[in-house]
Amino acid sequence: MDLSHFRSREALDRCLTKTLNTIKEKITGAYPTVLWSGNGYHIYLPVEAPILEQESIFADVDEQPSRKFIQWAEKYLSNNKSDPCHFSGLSFKNCMLRIPGSYNSKHGHNVEVKIVQNWNRVRPSIKPLLTEFYAYLADKKIKEIHEIRKRRDRSVRYSAQYESNKIQWIETLLQIPITDHRKYALWRIIAPYLINIKRLSYEDAVGIIKDWLSKCNKIKRLDFGVNDRIKANLSAAARVGYLPISFNHLKAQNRQLADLISSQMKKSVS
Repeated sequence: MDLSHFRSREALDRCLTKTLNTIKEKITGAYPTVLWSGNGYHIYLPVEAPILEQESIFADVDEQPSRKFIQWAEKYLSNNKSDPCHFSGLSFKNCMLRIPGSYNSKHGHNVEVKIVQNWNRVRPSIKPLLTEFYAYLADKKIKEIHEIRKRRDRSVRYSAQYESNKIQWIETLLQIPITDHRKYALWRIIAPYLINIKRLSYEDAVGIIKDWLSKCNKIKRLDFGVNDRIKANLSAAARVGYLPISFNHLKAQNRQLADLISSQMKKSVS
């Protein structure tokens, strides 16, 4: 709990009291260590916990249930008052422990880290939380499935506008080497076009992009790693399901690239 997220120290203290009461209510025998870090409170509670990845009930709802649990539990037990950065970024490899008696200089002031409450040396079980945690993961999974279906439906409607799933201005782009906007074109246009409009396999999409980038490299050396960039953009397009930008939006966002493509299309017609 960071003081910067509260209007006053008194409001932070009230939140701490409420959080400790919630922990005591939800986890039998829980009495955690509480530290004052100089700019907020840190709450530490050793627990007895199964390896959730080995629990069959969680197998179908998440690939990393243990990691998701520590993110969810912090938010759930603090009534959404914990550091918001922790909910997406907290992991076993980046948990930081403030040491009592040390000094925190994070905000430019050396403030001693002090113990507010000592752990009672009881490791309570997290099992009372697992039912609600499972419900959270299951609900999240259902929403993700619905969102994927919506994106697929949008993709089908979008691609139905074009004969043989081809968008002529993008096909034109793939035939011409460009000196600038290569990263933008790959991310915003080519990767989602090949994966979500043309429905090509990953290998076929890689081949097409490598051919195009090779042409681009001949007229101006690429300033990025080809394999990593292709993998990142194709994976994102497949995972998120986003569609290529429309030509009208391209003209508004990247006029130079749009004009280059328009010019090439006019040459092809003439």
